[in-house]
Formats: sequence, C-alpha cells, structure tokens
Amino acid sequence: MNLHRIKDFIKLNRHEFIAFILFCLITITVSCFHECWFDELHSWAIAKDNLYNIIFSIPHFEGFPPFWYLLLKIFNTFNFSPDFGLKIPNLIIMFTAIWILIFKSPFPKILRLTLPFTYYLIYQYSIVSRPYCILILGLFLAGMLHKNRDKHPLKYVAVLSIMAMSSIYGMILSTSIAILWAIDIITKKIHIKTFVTKDKRFFALLFLCLFCFSISLIIFPDSNATATTRFTHLIKWQRLVYFIVGLPADAVAFNVFNYNTADNTNIFNLYTDVAWCFGAIFMLSVIRIFIHNKRLNLLLFLYVPITVFMAKCYIHPHHIGIITIIFIYIFWCLKEENEQNDILMNNKLLKYYILFAIAIQIYYSTYSIITDIKWPYSSSKEVVNYIKEHNLQNYNIAVVPSITWFPVEIDSYFNDNIFLTYNKSTLGKFYVVHNTEIYKNKLEVYATWHRNGDIDILISDKPLYENGDFDYNRFELLKHFCYGKIYKSKHKDDEIYIYMNRNLTLKKDSYNKEKS
Repeated sequence: MNLHRIKDFIKLNRHEFIAFILFCLITITVSCFHECWFDELHSWAIAKDNLYNIIFSIPHFEGFPPFWYLLLKIFNTFNFSPDFGLKIPNLIIMFTAIWILIFKSPFPKILRLTLPFTYYLIYQYSIVSRPYCILILGLFLAGMLHKNRDKHPLKYVAVLSIMAMSSIYGMILSTSIAILWAIDIITKKIHIKTFVTKDKRFFALLFLCLFCFSISLIIFPDSNATATTRFTHLIKWQRLVYFIVGLPADAVAFNVFNYNTADNTNIFNLYTDVAWCFGAIFMLSVIRIFIHNKRLNLLLFLYVPITVFMAKCYIHPHHIGIITIIFIYIFWCLKEENEQNDILMNNKLLKYYILFAIAIQIYYSTYSIITDIKWPYSSSKEVVNYIKEHNLQNYNIAVVPSITWFPVEIDSYFNDNIFLTYNKSTLGKFYVVHNTEIYKNKLEVYATWHRNGDIDILISDKPLYENGDFDYNRFELLKHFCYGKIYKSKHKDDEIYIYMNRNLTLKKDSYNKEKS
C-alpha cells in the first residue's frame, strides 16, 4: 500500500522530482571541483579547538553562535578531510531546504521549479559551505509551519531556535518573527491571564526569548574584537540610497555590490542608475501588495531590522542573499494566509519583474558554476599539494602581513600549524582570532623574523618587489598560483607567490611568465 502511494506521489510530482534530482546532481558535481576558501576553512580550523573555546570564547570574536562549529567538530573528530567535512553537512542541509521549497511551498509551479536554480540557492549557499545553510533551512521550515503555528507552537519555536543558532542574522530574524507572532496573538483579543497561565504559545515564546538572550550573551562582542565590513568609504547619502533601493535590486536581479566593486567609491553610473530604478519599482510593488493584504507589518518586521543591521554594522556581498531568502519567506507566509489569491502572478508588474529576475539569477548561477569548474576558487588545494610535494612544511614558512588569514587555508589540511603566524606564540591556534591587541604588533613580529633571517619560505599575494615590508633580493620565486573568488557574473583575480630564501638549496620549478 505504501509502495503504491510512493509511486503515485512520484508520478503526480514528477516535474518536482526532476528539479530536485537535477539540483542535487549539479551541486554535488560542482562541489567536487570547488576549492574551499578562508571563510569556509576558518570554521573547520575553529572546529579543531576544544569545546570550551568553541562555545564560550570564540563566538565573542566571530559573531557566530557555536552550532556550526560543533556540527563540523563531529566530522573533524572522525578525521574527515576539510573538503568532505565541510561540504557534506552543508549539502545535506541545503538538500533538505530545497526539498521543502519544491514540495511544500505554496508558490505557483513555475516558481517552485525555478527558484532552486537561482544564484544564492544553488551556488552561494550550496557550493560555498557556510552556516547560512542553517538559516535558509530554518526560514523555509518556518514558512512551512506558518499557517499552523498556533496549533503547533513547540515545533515552530524549535525551528526559530535552530534559525537563531545559525548566525547573528538568524538571531535577528528569529527574534523578529517571534515578536510579530506575539503581536498577532495579542491582537486577537485573547484573555491575557489565560494566555500567560495556560497557553502553550506563551511558554514557547518565553523559552525562545530566553534562548535568544543566551545566544546574544555568547556572541556579544569582546571589547578587543574587530571585524571588517564594506561600504565604509561611502558617504551617508550614498549608503542610504544603496540600502533603500540598491540592496533589494542586488538581492533580486542586479550585481552592483560585489567583490570587485566593494571598495569602489564610484558606484553611481548608468548600470547602477538602472538598478536603483528597478529596486525602487520592485520595493514599491512589494509594499503595495503587503498594504493591500493588510500585512505590512510582516514586511517591516522581517526586512527592516536586517537592512538596518547591514547598513550600520556588517555586510559583505554574500550577505545580500539573506535579503533574497527573506523575500521568499515573507511571500511564502503571505501566500499561506491568502490561498485563493495568487498574489505574485496577479500583479502583472511584479510578475514580469520576478520572471526577469529569475532569468538573470539563473544566468548568474550558470556563470558561477562553469567558472568554478574551470577556475580555482581558492589557491588552498594547489598550495597544499605543492608544499607536500616538496616537503616545504619542514621549513619556516611565513606570509606577508597583508594575507595573515592565508595560513588558515593551508593548516586546515595539516595536523599541525606549519606557519610562523603572528598569533602562534600567543595562542598556538589554527584559526585567526579577530582581536585588535593581536593585530596591533603583527608588523613588528614579521620585521623581527625577517631581520633575524628566520624565514625560509615566504608566501605573498603579490610580487615581493611590490611589497615594501621585505627585501625581495633575499628571496627567489618558486611558484606562482592564480585563483579568483566567484560572485554572480564576476570573479576577482587574485594571486599567490611562493618564495624561498636564497640561502636554501631547493629545486626551483619552472615559472612561465606568460601564465601571469
């Protein structure tokens, strides 16, 4: 009987199954080619530390709850390689999220079959292994439970708790959803005394409140913590314009803010002007829909807090996808509340905008996937193979101060720290601690090593003659690697140079200048 039901289900949803299987095949294939970069491998390096530091110390400097690190520690304990240990949990979580999107979301079939192949879902958060996959799963589960949350408050709060453990963005969203839920409950004119003493929803919300508070204590920044963000070079009115109309444009269809333009002061040109116009039209259409359905609070409570946090505190290009996921979630909830009304396809302007956006997003996905297969996303694997092939790990290896993050990428593939890192003598850790006190004297540390002749192998992100911190005449080039971080339809060209101290006698590889 069950077998017949399964066959009928597959037959009835054959297009959905094809889409899901295709998604899985594409992401698994691309993951086999993807080289993990610093942000991914840094989590793996943290997972090597002891449980006390992972839970109570590191989050104060990272801004992430320890859940992702603890999940990776399971794979680390069983001696998985970084590639498998990072990619397996990320893919499993994303497969679950996409299954829910395809089979459980209330969207029209055309959207359920195409949304999984948009850039952020199939590439940025599936191929690049970061804790944002947990946030996506949490939001999609919350969307699935939204209609019956009053009937199953414990399940709903469990989902919001998982979301809060993903990142600070997840905690903000989880808190916003909980506040909105509490407002919805109160506006139904329930008896407050009954609600507080007998209603399961009260106790569920109370638990979530205490849980989020405990998470906030764990990730509350240390007084010496430091973090890098973008857009700090723009004046206030430029930031305001971007975060009002530019951010939604980038989240849905455009590519204004990326790793090539992140520090560019000239972000206003013809392309960006078009993006601002589309962003304004899109947001006005969205606001109009939510006002018409008397659910403007749903849009405001989910969209505004995250946007303000990004504008005031912290944003990088890959965070823009969180806005994309928020749009999916709020329309999911709105559609659940208005089953008879196709709110997306009835609005012609929004309908064509969404179809245009999905087409552009699939183009971004295609470009990123092909480029990741053909071009190294990170130099980590190539450098690791080169070091092992020539036994360079037995020498004193250092990096120039501008890439103090680089040892994390390489050490993740070794059992010991093979680098002279500026925080090695202080902490003896594989990972970088974002601490201003540690950063402060790093140039002096490198200068001392260089002056004493302690460096045998030096790794740089540019030719040494362009780096004023070192005497390039003391070093000879061994190898040069090219790689590039991929984002939508762009990839950022970067390089790594490995030099040896001329006093050493190592066999030098041939170096093809034309390759550079």
